Parts: sequence; C-alpha cells; structure tokens
Amino acid sequence: MAISLDILVLAGIFVPLFLFAFFMGKEKLIALMVAIYIAAILYSYFPYLDQFKGSPENTLVFKGIVFLVLISAPYVILSRLESNGSSPLTSRACHSGLLALGALILVVFVSYHVIPLHSLYNFSLTFDNLFQPAEVRFWWLAAPLLLMFPTLRR
Repeated sequence: MAISLDILVLAGIFVPLFLFAFFMGKEKLIALMVAIYIAAILYSYFPYLDQFKGSPENTLVFKGIVFLVLISAPYVILSRLESNGSSPLTSRACHSGLLALGALILVVFVSYHVIPLHSLYNFSLTFDNLFQPAEVRFWWLAAPLLLMFPTLRR
C-alpha cells in the first residue's frame, strides 16, 4: 500500500513539472533545475538556519521559504536566456517528459538530503533505500544533468 501512495505523490510532483516544461518551454524547466542545484549549495552553507526557533512546522516553513528565495535569483537569471524557438509537438512532449523526470529526481533528492520533508510526507522504506545510501547520492544528482542532454538542440 505504501509504494502506491509513493507513486501518487511522485505523480503529483511529476505532472505539474511536465506541464510546466510543455507549456512554458524546456528552457524554463532547465533554468529551474539548474537553480535548484545552485540553491541546494547555497542552502547548505546558509548561516542563519539554526538560529530560527519555533515549532517543527514553523521551522519547516521557514526553511522552505529560505530555499525558495535562494532558487529565485538564479532562476530569474537563467530563465531570461534566449530560447532557440519551438519544437514539434512530439519532440516537445518527449523533452518535457525527460526534463520533468530530471526535476522530479532533483526535488526528491532535495527532500531527502537538503531540506528533510519527512514531516510533510514520509516515503516508504523501499523508496528510502533508493535515495538514502551515500554510494548512490552522486548518481541521483548526476541523473538530472544527464537527462538534459537529449533535450539540447544540435
């Protein structure tokens, strides 16, 4: 039962990311993905996170707001880069799917290792075993970058 709820949660994240890429353009989702990488690095060195005192829910909200603020600047900068034009519908759908999958992996990785969101939703142990071991963290971080390559114009 838990694995099916995990799939619903993942689909609930994937679908908006897919729609974002499909309607806003792959460049915007790539900008968001790169901004998440940048924000994760900045967030891990943000000096004031431990100074916030409050309930666990308020602390989670505070950390989420800080992360969103740290995403904003790189996203705005990167999303203003010039687009190469539009793609055929099938190509756009495939590219949107690849990028949404990459963004989904990034969001899940961040929820495990940057801003623990287990109080908001706790994935099953099976899913935990995919993302938590130290040996696979590099590969989960590299996968979204690798998924960007097929979407680039030649």
